[in-house]
Amino acid sequence: LSPSNIATMQKMLEGLRVCHVSQGGYERAHANHEVLLVDVLGDLPELYGCAHLAWVGGAMHYRVHNVLEPACWGLYLCFGPQFQTSQEAKALVEQELARVIHNGPEFFQWYKNLSWTTHPPHQALWQAVVEQKGASDRIMQEIAATWQK
Repeated sequence: LSPSNIATMQKMLEGLRVCHVSQGGYERAHANHEVLLVDVLGDLPELYGCAHLAWVGGAMHYRVHNVLEPACWGLYLCFGPQFQTSQEAKALVEQELARVIHNGPEFFQWYKNLSWTTHPPHQALWQAVVEQKGASDRIMQEIAATWQK
């Protein structure tokens, strides 16, 4: 994340208790934080395992990052409006399993209205991920078929 993108995200998360974590900064995070803003590559799979919500990056300014990892964990999912390059993200939005967020107040309203007494729809998210399995094989078969013509 660039410093300007981090500043934008921090502004969008105003009103929430945010801990911004860079390399080696996890010791600053504690239970009073509502949000862990992470700009460290490679740590997300482990962090998703202890989260309830993931705001998947990239889609506020360019394109959404991988949405399948947090979906596998059954997290509440959101991301910005630049998600059309991801077939998985499009499918999750169409199935109402992910929320498109355009600004901070919209995120805050959605976040505050989530049900924290029941967990997100694990089964529906898991099924959405299962339906995406084998995409590489299908693409390779389609390309091979066109080469054989």
